[in-house]
Parts: sequence; C-alpha cells; structure tokens
Amino acid sequence: MFGSYFGKIILSFFSFFFLTVILHGGFRGYLKSLFVSLKRLLTTREYLLYFLGILLLLLLDVLELKGESGFPSSYLYSYFIAKIEAPLIIKLQSFQPAWLVFLLSYVYVFLFPVLFVAILYYGLIKDNKTIIAGLFYIYLINYLVAMPFYVNLPVYEAWSIHPGIKLLIEKYYPQFNVEYRSFSGINNNFPSLHTALSVSFFYLAFKLRDKRLTGVLGVSTGLIVISTIYLGIHWIIDIIAGIFLGVGVVYFYTYQIEEREIMVNFYKKLAFAFLAIVFFLGGLINGAPHAEKYYAYLKQQVSYMELQEKAATKLKSLYDVFKNEFKEFTDRL
Repeated sequence: MFGSYFGKIILSFFSFFFLTVILHGGFRGYLKSLFVSLKRLLTTREYLLYFLGILLLLLLDVLELKGESGFPSSYLYSYFIAKIEAPLIIKLQSFQPAWLVFLLSYVYVFLFPVLFVAILYYGLIKDNKTIIAGLFYIYLINYLVAMPFYVNLPVYEAWSIHPGIKLLIEKYYPQFNVEYRSFSGINNNFPSLHTALSVSFFYLAFKLRDKRLTGVLGVSTGLIVISTIYLGIHWIIDIIAGIFLGVGVVYFYTYQIEEREIMVNFYKKLAFAFLAIVFFLGGLINGAPHAEKYYAYLKQQVSYMELQEKAATKLKSLYDVFKNEFKEFTDRL
C-alpha cells in the first residue's frame, strides 16, 4: 500500500485530517479554521518567512546528504553498538503481528512528517509566534547539532549491520530504501532526528502548558520513538541521544532566544564555530588525508546558508506583491 502513489496521497491526507481535527477539537468550524490558517500564513510576513525557511532547511538537508557520499565511512561504531543492543532488538522483533508492523510503519513514514504541518496549522489558528518560529528554530538547531555527528561518527542502521535484525518497514513499503533514502541516509543514525524533533515539539508544548497539543504530541512522540527501534532502523543509544538533544534544543530556544532576545546572527556564528571545531576534530580522528575534504565540506555548507539568505531576500521582495494580490482575492470572496 505504501508503494503506490495513490496510497501515499490517501495516507498523507488522512494523517493531516486526523491530527488537525483533534487539534481543532472536533468537526465544527473545521473547514473555516483551515481557511483562516492558510490566510494567516500567506498574509503574515513573519509566519510565511518562517515557513519558507523550513522548506529551505529541508532542501539543505537533501544537499548535505549528497555531499556526504564522498566522506570516509566506518562500521566500527556500529558493530560495537550491535554487540550490546542487537539481542534486545531481535527479541523485540520476535513479536510481529501484522497490525503492529503496519501501524508503526505508518507512524514512521507518514505521521512523523505530517506532524510538522499539523503543528504549523495549530500555531496559525492560535496565532502563536512561539510555536511557528519554534518549528524553524528547533529544526535548525537540531540539524546543526546532529549533522557533524552524521559525518564524523557514522552509525549505520540496525538492520544493515546485524543479520538477525529485519527492516520490517519493507513489508508494506518495498521501495523504502530507494525512495526514502533521497531524504535520509543509512548512516545518519546517531542521534535520531525522528526522536529529537518529536521530543522537542512535545517539550515545547509542555512548557507552553498547552494541554491539547501536549496530549497529541505525547502520544505521537511515544509511537515514533517505539517505531524507530521496532522497525530495525535505530539503536537504543540513538534514541537516548535524540531525547537529550530534543530537550536541550527547546531549553536553548525558549530561554536564550525568547527570554533574552539575542539576535539570530549570534547563533549563526556560534553554529559555524561549532561545525568548524567538530569537523576539525573529525579530521584528526579519521586521518589527516581527509582534512581537505572536511574543509571543503564546511565551505559547501556555508555557501548553502548564503544561498538560503539570498533566496530569503528575494522572497521578501516578492512577498508584498503576493500579499496585495491575495488580499484582493480574499476580499472578493
């Protein structure tokens, strides 16, 4: 079912509908809330720019994955982890009812990405800048912290290292390793971004004392974390690191950016300094011959960020024109 184009559309639509109806609080006024959220997104410059920033970060993620192909890879860390954790995961996978495999495969492939859109919808309905800006900053900080580990400390997915661990998701999504890998690498495992991002948004909702959002994200986060291990993708240590990362990022976002209101430029400089240090240490660990590759890779990431800034500047200039056109259209309705 996951393999067909029609099936993917249906499951994606169902996921969005299911999550947003719960967040809305029922069917009454639901369609109106969708229109209000879309209008607010397209007519509020700050919200639209945060949304476009998230899309650009997703593009950066894909470009970064392509750049990783020229880097040295090591199975050493993966085999060390497998010796400790493989027996537990194999035992967990010994229980394979069809409904459970389908449910957790659906959660990993469809519920997780659609969760971002549902949170955006909720933030727009509530007109909550902290939630909408949080989608961008939380993803950015999680990504910047996780990326150096993916390059310097490659931990391969559990199923690819140990023959006793199966990639159960292939039962319903046979093309998973062909289609999904354009957005995710087989060695981008430690820390788990599925876990880190899910925990980040759950913890943010908890800190905001939003009971409805906290409840929805609490259940979805639990399912996402379980699915990453049960399906044979992540190790337990990836999950633990993802939890610490997710909690730390929300603390960093809410305390540093929201309460102290320090300029984002400071964090950008701090991020590049962090990347430079980690890449330098990674070059020493993996061997001097790879130092030039790490330096070139860092420069590539900087150029992507500069390209993102230029794109954002152009989008700002187009925004005013688009806003007036959209306002005229909505006024006529």
